[in-house]
Amino acid sequence: MSLVSGAIIQVARKLRRNQTKSERLIWQKVRNRKLKGKKFIRQHPIRFTSGPSCTWVGNRGQSLALCVYDKRGNYMRSDYKIYDKQGIYFITSTIIEWIPIFTSKKYFEILTSSLIYCQEYKNLEIYAYVILDNHFHMICQGLELSSTIQSLKRHTAKLVVTQLKEDNKTWILNLLSFYKKKHKLQSKHQIWQESMYP
Repeated sequence: MSLVSGAIIQVARKLRRNQTKSERLIWQKVRNRKLKGKKFIRQHPIRFTSGPSCTWVGNRGQSLALCVYDKRGNYMRSDYKIYDKQGIYFITSTIIEWIPIFTSKKYFEILTSSLIYCQEYKNLEIYAYVILDNHFHMICQGLELSSTIQSLKRHTAKLVVTQLKEDNKTWILNLLSFYKKKHKLQSKHQIWQESMYP
């Protein structure tokens, strides 16, 4: 008997068949051991001893879950940790409620300039990345990867809010304030979802 439900297997198959453009670009960079000889797999259902199933892309033996689903195949939020400091990770970070932020060059450059800073000063190695209007994917490595990504998100959030105010985009600022988690007392707006998915 399979430890993974049939619904999860069907979700994984559907996701493999219907890749987004960004997923295809990243998959081209990592398939067939192209990245440091590591074997990556995509949308592979696994089952934890307790709790939900998940589909993942990553180097076997590391915790690299990307999407978590319940037994009926519905997406669930979960937190993931980076365990191997030498590991290469596929990371996804998303704007809260999928609000489109990176829709013009100035917003795009907030993120890219911050990534460059992290490469130069925080030892972030980036092998591939793609930025969409409301999230980004990145294949990367770093000794303090969790704190580097937290710092990146904190810094870009401040810059994005400042730019939105300058551009008088009050409707986006109102959404970012409305969807802000109640326990976030330090700021009026929330830009990034709380978790990243390594």
